[in-house]
Amino acid sequence: MKNWNYNYRVDEMFWQGPADKGDLNENSFLAVADLVLCWRMSLRLNEPNHALADMNGNEVVNILDLILLLRKILDLA
Repeated sequence: MKNWNYNYRVDEMFWQGPADKGDLNENSFLAVADLVLCWRMSLRLNEPNHALADMNGNEVVNILDLILLLRKILDLA
């Protein structure tokens, strides 16, 4: 049985540092807000920002970029 009780502060859940790729709201943090913006860009609800949202460099913002951004936020990349 796993113990799911975690003790951490909210600000420690975010990746901090020089976040250029994936930092779609340009606040120097990679967080859920960036995922939402990437999702909206992949659906063409927002104008795609290829410089920040194109995580795999194929000049298209799509679901693959969203997955790569999620992996980067979760530090799996």
